[in-house]
Amino acid sequence: MTEPMPTPDMKRSHREILVVILVVLVCGVSTIWLPLGRDHGIGLYIADVMLDGGAPYQDAWDIKPPGAFYINALSILIFGNHPLGLRIFDLLWQLATVLALVQLGRRLFGKRAGLWAGIVYPVAYFFGNDFWHLGNFDAFIALPYILALLCLLPQKRGPRLTWDLAGGLFMGFVFLIRYTHGLIFIPALFLLFTARVDVKRSFARVAVVVAGFLCSVALFLLHMWAKDALDIYFFTLLHFAPRYAATTFQSSGWALIKFIASVSFHFVVKYTLLTVPAIIAAVMLARRKSANGWMVVIWCFSVFIGVAIMTKFFAYHWLPLYAPLALLAGVFVDRCVDDWKEIRSVLAITGKTIALVCLVLFIARFGPAVADRYRDAWQLNTGKLSRLEHLEQFDSIAQGGDYSASANYLCADYLQRHTQRQDPVFVWGFEMLIYHLADRRPPTRFCSNFPLTVTWHRQDWYEELAASLEKNKPVYILLATGDVMPWVTGHMMDSVTTLKQKFPELSNMIVQNYTVETQIKNMIVCRLQNL
Repeated sequence: MTEPMPTPDMKRSHREILVVILVVLVCGVSTIWLPLGRDHGIGLYIADVMLDGGAPYQDAWDIKPPGAFYINALSILIFGNHPLGLRIFDLLWQLATVLALVQLGRRLFGKRAGLWAGIVYPVAYFFGNDFWHLGNFDAFIALPYILALLCLLPQKRGPRLTWDLAGGLFMGFVFLIRYTHGLIFIPALFLLFTARVDVKRSFARVAVVVAGFLCSVALFLLHMWAKDALDIYFFTLLHFAPRYAATTFQSSGWALIKFIASVSFHFVVKYTLLTVPAIIAAVMLARRKSANGWMVVIWCFSVFIGVAIMTKFFAYHWLPLYAPLALLAGVFVDRCVDDWKEIRSVLAITGKTIALVCLVLFIARFGPAVADRYRDAWQLNTGKLSRLEHLEQFDSIAQGGDYSASANYLCADYLQRHTQRQDPVFVWGFEMLIYHLADRRPPTRFCSNFPLTVTWHRQDWYEELAASLEKNKPVYILLATGDVMPWVTGHMMDSVTTLKQKFPELSNMIVQNYTVETQIKNMIVCRLQNL
């Protein structure tokens, strides 16, 4: 059989996809050389443990939901423990996200709206975020979210219920990455019940979607059961996590509402490239009584509610909102270049002015930092900028913050030079990234002091840690200073101060058995005596 000749539409479609891929690569290539942050270290270290046969929570504890640990494990399987591995993986993941978003936009609003959404999203994601937020846990939510919705749309091939089952599986994975985004069921149900099928058929589809969702969750729980980790997982989920969420805001309900309104307004102003066009497009679609438009608006509100439930409002918590906003922004831009071609029209002038102002504000807000990122990437690879000089640019602790990127990388280098791979080390602080970069392990599942230094810590966990350190003394213990994080711990003490004031037995053990060998930035490096 002869292959069918490509039609002009097919050629145009291929060119559009190539344009989107090029935009993603141009926007994201400079992020490859950004250092990793604290949350990246959490995900990568726990992924290391999982790939060695361990289980999250049981063998390496952190409060975060488990889904992103599996994604980080996939990153390590593909790229190994290379320091740039996660950054390259994030670039490819976002490329897949953009391609899926383009397809969803085409199905909902037409080819050009999908194309513009695929251009707006990577610009907002890569240019609108710094090293801490790019590749963070919430950055991985949009792809399975979009794939779930694509599965629920009418399909030309395959049994309908098979697609619904796949949609449910993706929805379950969204839930496992961030529990509060299990609210994906709201836009999904809207999509199912606005489809042109009878109500009985819609309920049957819902049952299959729920079955897929439960399969995803059940597979994870089966993994936890096989590793004897269900008890600690459910304790983390049902007892520890709610207390952590409550540390952010403990005032009246009205004050909380004002706080949410304030951070939401800040987000709208900060990301005008996304938000203003999206709001205008939402109004346009509502006036047209577009069911697809309402679905995307419901998607936006579902994600926003999920962010609000967490109460933290960290910048990376907003990342799942970029995809639906980009879709709406794509509709706005499509309207600008299509229906508003009449230059003298008041509507045309207004639309194009709004688009231009939003772009200018976005460039003014993020342009200088983005330019510096490209410059640094070039100088780093041409030898004009040293690795240390580059890392020190991300040391917020020097400006009164709580993080030192250079300390993490320098400490990891130090441990690699002074220990063997099998030697245990321990970091009294929040810097699990050191374990991953150094390829070293602590003798305890408490790979950070977070669960021990919070105001509601469990005494038996501290006793378990002390026993583990006594039984298998680390060759090095690193003590973090200056890492004051009341929104995490509920108090205003750094790790060293907490050690001295709240854990005198552990402090005395370190004093009696360890010698301060050096200090690297904000990390005090203590070596076991008589080695």
